Amino acid sequence: MLSYLLTLVFASLGLVAGIIIGMLTRDEHKTGKKYFYILKNLFFSLILVVFLGATYWSVILGILLFIVLFRLKFDELFAYLFLAVLFSFYRSENYLLPTLIFIYGIPAGTLLLIRKKPREIANKAILTILGFIALGYFLFLFL
Repeated sequence: MLSYLLTLVFASLGLVAGIIIGMLTRDEHKTGKKYFYILKNLFFSLILVVFLGATYWSVILGILLFIVLFRLKFDELFAYLFLAVLFSFYRSENYLLPTLIFIYGIPAGTLLLIRKKPREIANKAILTILGFIALGYFLFLFL
């Protein structure tokens, strides 16, 4: 149970890593913004493919989701809450899904830094991380 909680904490710290990387590379924000969107959507789709088991149909669904995500603008808080639900149902012994969630947080955190004001960044990051950990742990305990 403690290892599950630590894995949740590790997976959520990708958002913090992305904010730190974004602070260190402020001069690259304009040129890198489109690449961060591509990476964020790619990792979100890849997480869904891994969760569904990397079958033929899940890969097709992941590709379709990747295409659809360019049209949708979704908030990191809702994405992380959805990932917490996926994480709570993921009962494998390997750490592929939490690692992908961590990597997803890097471009998501950088985009959060680019789009928000400095005061909003801390509030949004703390709310997102605490929501991810609380929902993931709650669902783990009761499912």
